[in-house]
Amino acid sequence: MRYLLVFMLLLASPAFAEDPVSPDATAIKGKPRVWKALSGHEIEIDGKRARLAGITCPDPDTPEGRDAKALVNVMLKSGKTKCRLKMAGGVRQATCTSNGYVMNDVLVEQGYCKKGMF
Repeated sequence: MRYLLVFMLLLASPAFAEDPVSPDATAIKGKPRVWKALSGHEIEIDGKRARLAGITCPDPDTPEGRDAKALVNVMLKSGKTKCRLKMAGGVRQATCTSNGYVMNDVLVEQGYCKKGMF
């Protein structure tokens, strides 16, 4: 699968410094951060939902959507991920990087998702 190649590239990249919203940052009150993909363009960080800014991916019930979601999970759990969150139009939006790559852009460049919010 395509996301395996992307994962290998991500592992070869330099690490990030710790960030308060990074899974490798210090745990909150002794509990590790919980990251997961809900779809290719929606994630959950410590129980709070956020939409990856500026992209739309196929429904996670389709084969293409499952592949996009799987890639997001791989990138989130690579150990070198951080997300910048902001509220826009009442929606928490995230721009996330994984090993130096902007996840939002990787999903579009690899053909999993499209630019724009539809």
